[in-house]
Amino acid sequence: MNKNRLGRSGIIVSDICMGTMTFGNQADEKTAFRIMDMAFDAGIDFYDTAEMYPVPPDIKYVGLTEDIVGRWMKTKPRDSLIIASKVAGPGHGWITPPLRGGNASNKWPNASSMSAPWNPQNASRLSQRKRTCRW
Repeated sequence: MNKNRLGRSGIIVSDICMGTMTFGNQADEKTAFRIMDMAFDAGIDFYDTAEMYPVPPDIKYVGLTEDIVGRWMKTKPRDSLIIASKVAGPGHGWITPPLRGGNASNKWPNASSMSAPWNPQNASRLSQRKRTCRW
């Protein structure tokens, strides 16, 4: 597998980034592990996830992909993986993220483009789960 520098950073990643947006809904955990194992064995070290996955967005599934990827990561040497994740921003009418009451969050210091303050009363089950997750 060829490797490339990720943007202007010093991070070197595989040419292919393995997308995980269906893990937890369309692909169960066993299937997801098999897919990620095959990708890893083929030399892929770059995996993409997001707090809003799996798709299509649904509050009953939100966060399952990150949980599955996190459990799978325990089976691999941590320094052999590059994980890209994303924080859901405002949907701008296209979609209402099933997180934080559909709003973006200002709880992250670099999220200056996000408009709505984080409200703990609107925290999703993902936020509650992350407090106890032991990746």
